[in-house]
Amino acid sequence: MSYFVGVYWGARQESREECARHLAAVLGALSEQALTRPQWLKKSTSRKLALREGLPIHSDGIAPLLQVNRRDVDSEVIRELGFSYSGWAPLEGDDCVDFSARIGSYCPAINNSFVLSIGTEMNPTALREILRIMVESLDPDSGRIGSSSGANDGRVTELYRYERKRSRWQMLRTVLGKAALK
Repeated sequence: MSYFVGVYWGARQESREECARHLAAVLGALSEQALTRPQWLKKSTSRKLALREGLPIHSDGIAPLLQVNRRDVDSEVIRELGFSYSGWAPLEGDDCVDFSARIGSYCPAINNSFVLSIGTEMNPTALREILRIMVESLDPDSGRIGSSSGANDGRVTELYRYERKRSRWQMLRTVLGKAALK
């Protein structure tokens, strides 16, 4: 069983430094979270290479690593698409947790997001705590916790949902099967 925890929000133009501060807040809080305590690493071509270089979780270290999108023809930066940032952390055995972020986008067609993919069993309390940290750090419009059996059938079961529009935490239990968190 694997899980994802994601938060999503609409257009929000932010500078590179503002985006780095938000990412530092969420990665720092997740690093302190007692149930996972990840050491964030840069993505690389192999696990062995990646284990050599840590990923900064402070805003001064994150800011220069934020990636931009460029036009195909002239390589000009497409500012309205914001920035992207990703990394991973080893867990027990061969399991890992990885994250990808799209942040600072102010293009109406492209949502901002921060998504964790967790390749191991986790208890419901830990998953809810991860979502809470992400919501408090990034102020999204919505959030999801989902699971996948790993059967390569592409099916994801939504376990919980957060919607800011309701102006309070609104966790909804899914009606899709027995996998719902209690």
